[in-house]
Amino acid sequence: MRKKRLFASALCIFFSLSVFAQTPTGRVPDYPGGDEALHAFINSNLRQQNETKGLKGTVTVSFDVKPDSTLSGVTVVSGLHPGIDEQVVRMLERSRFTPAQKDGRPIRMNIMCDIPILGKP
Repeated sequence: MRKKRLFASALCIFFSLSVFAQTPTGRVPDYPGGDEALHAFINSNLRQQNETKGLKGTVTVSFDVKPDSTLSGVTVVSGLHPGIDEQVVRMLERSRFTPAQKDGRPIRMNIMCDIPILGKP
């Protein structure tokens, strides 16, 4: 019984350390100018069609910021409208982010963010 408890404790410590080792210390990825600048960029370049005019809400996306500042794997987690979602993905794929850093070196990191869609009349 004691060996099982010891083994379980050791296993928990091992997994805790492996998760901790994967957590970056340093800087997380961000868009130059911050979230507000990203939201402004997307909303000012969004072209809404007749069926989406005035539509407001949030598009939640997930993507990897690579060490060279480019994005990959842009995926809509929670969308608003297929036409709007597609445009948000295209704009993000062309964007550049400041990459995350670990120990002073740029690394790949996955982030998830909410993009508020303001709805043009």
